[in-house]
Amino acid sequence: MGLILDSSVLIAAERQGKNARNVLAAIAADIGETEAGISAVTLIELAHGAARADTLWLVRRRLTTQYLICGS
Repeated sequence: MGLILDSSVLIAAERQGKNARNVLAAIAADIGETEAGISAVTLIELAHGAARADTLWLVRRRLTTQYLICGS
């Protein structure tokens, strides 16, 4: 069995000042060998939020979405 992350996990982490890379690394450490993923719907939700973000959060949200889609 695997784990599918919901957008709320990444949104809550962002609000706490954490970045996607650190959150995903922490989750990977916690779940060990269990496979984890993010659904296409979650990526769309995050991209939509990034597009609607005000200037303060715009760059950060776009970078988070880019990292989740491209891995860099």
